[in-house]
Amino acid sequence: MMRFYKYGRDYLTEVKFAHLEKVFKIYYWDFWISLIIESEGFKGDWDKLIETLKRKSKQSTFLMYNFESLYGQIQFFRQHLSSNSLTSSDIIEKIQETKGTVFLEQQLEKAQKKVLLMDIEEEDKTRVMNLRSEKRETAIKGDGIYYHGEDEMVDASPLDYIMDFWDQIEYSYFVGESKKIWVTDRLAEKAQMLVKDANIFELFAIYRAFLTVVIEEIENVPNSRDEIGEMVEEIFYKYITLDRSQLRIDILDFWGDLLNLMIWEDYGFFDAHYKDVFKGLTKEEIEIITFILQLEKEELEKAMLDYPAEKANKIQLFFEREKNGGCAKIVKLYKG
Repeated sequence: MMRFYKYGRDYLTEVKFAHLEKVFKIYYWDFWISLIIESEGFKGDWDKLIETLKRKSKQSTFLMYNFESLYGQIQFFRQHLSSNSLTSSDIIEKIQETKGTVFLEQQLEKAQKKVLLMDIEEEDKTRVMNLRSEKRETAIKGDGIYYHGEDEMVDASPLDYIMDFWDQIEYSYFVGESKKIWVTDRLAEKAQMLVKDANIFELFAIYRAFLTVVIEEIENVPNSRDEIGEMVEEIFYKYITLDRSQLRIDILDFWGDLLNLMIWEDYGFFDAHYKDVFKGLTKEEIEIITFILQLEKEELEKAMLDYPAEKANKIQLFFEREKNGGCAKIVKLYKG
């Protein structure tokens, strides 16, 4: 008999509770989370489970990403239970009635792997769990704010330079281990070559493309985190200190992209330059930044994306301290 592998997002069953008019649909994640939360280690304590997973997530970037996905699903399921006046033990009881004790014992091992070890495959992810990765990918790419205007010789896009940098990282996949150290040098050399004769529009695009590629591929760059981190910090500083008055994009789009990049960058590469980011702002920029940070924080909290919400709050607090001293005279920075 063929055995079908079940992922977390797969439908398990539906059951009828006396106090509910409609059947209650149960998915594998619902059942796995219920088994863990009602286990001897947690005894129904949701906060203890979340704190346990959060501590474990600090061991690696891989676990950090999976924690954010799993955290969203845990909170979503917890809220779903509450809104239907149910508990996780109610779910386990109903499944035991319909599937039997042997099924519970079989799934407990799977639950420990998926929940406690956060061993999550892409096929496991529900819509709620995918929200973080989708928002992060959009934030890191930043390819929607720079565009080709009427004058092709003036405007430039990061999309024009993405492959220039990605090729340097891809090169490291095909050389021996002893030569992989070259990839950081290759990235630096490519950046220097591209910026040599670049105009202001091209500089914005080149630096933004570099940040996109390296942050996306950081785990595949076979150099030390410190070495590549120094490069990212240097490029980020150059990017944020370019003359924004030359850009012909909407000021809201520029700051929306930059702040989202800062929120979703997970390695702390930009932390040392917060002060530089919020230096010499106009009153118009201060109003826009205030609006964006508050909106992002509220949306992230509502989506139960804990880590980026904390990051947005951290940036907002820093900005609030800095903004009074960083306001320059009112000037029109952006051309229509």
